Amino acid sequence: MTQQAGHRAIVVSDVLLYRDGVAAGLARAGAFAPICVAGSTDVLDVFADNEPDVVFLDMTRPTALALSRTLVPMLDGIPIIGFGVGSHDEALACAEAGISAFVGADGTIDDLAQAALLALQGQAVLSPTLAALLVQRIAALSDSHSPPNATLTRREQEIACLIDHGLSNKEIAGSLKISPATVKNHVHTILEKLNVSRRNAIGRSLGFNRREDLRRSSLHGPNPRLPAQSESGAPGRPQELFLG
Repeated sequence: MTQQAGHRAIVVSDVLLYRDGVAAGLARAGAFAPICVAGSTDVLDVFADNEPDVVFLDMTRPTALALSRTLVPMLDGIPIIGFGVGSHDEALACAEAGISAFVGADGTIDDLAQAALLALQGQAVLSPTLAALLVQRIAALSDSHSPPNATLTRREQEIACLIDHGLSNKEIAGSLKISPATVKNHVHTILEKLNVSRRNAIGRSLGFNRREDLRRSSLHGPNPRLPAQSESGAPGRPQELFLG
């Protein structure tokens, strides 16, 4: 009787004992054949010669995450299964690097084979803790990409617009009739809300369009065209601001 071929696999590790041991265990599991082995330096050549269905990657090595980021775009959807993952934080890093599934340091060959078979079907097995971490991470990414304009108060938008036009804190304070210390506090809050570290990134983050009549080169002290407005919100909203 002819034995039916299994899923073609490559086991990648720079530790000979690991890669040979994992390859032998997967061969005994029966679902994978042929199984090739490779180190980080020759994995691309082995991949080109064998066209695997799945790649098993040793995550105990310091260069494993960098290697996975190199492999993911080249594999074009072929799942990478990480083994030897030591913590939930490492597992989260694996997911962010594009690894399809991962087995912890206490996992077995059967666990590794099952993770690979599920990944080949587009599925994954996650512990409740890891699932919660992934949900939190997705929420954080969503918050960081949410439209920033809505998070700023009207005063913060005014200051952000003036920053975009090149005004210093002192010049903004003079234009809005507030103290430089108050402006500084607003600027710090704006940077935090927009998740940027430099003043010159504020305008780009908010999508402002600069107006020539508010360029810094033409400003010498408080602009008479900007009506004074107290910090308490007294009447006199600036008419020359374009908030985008």
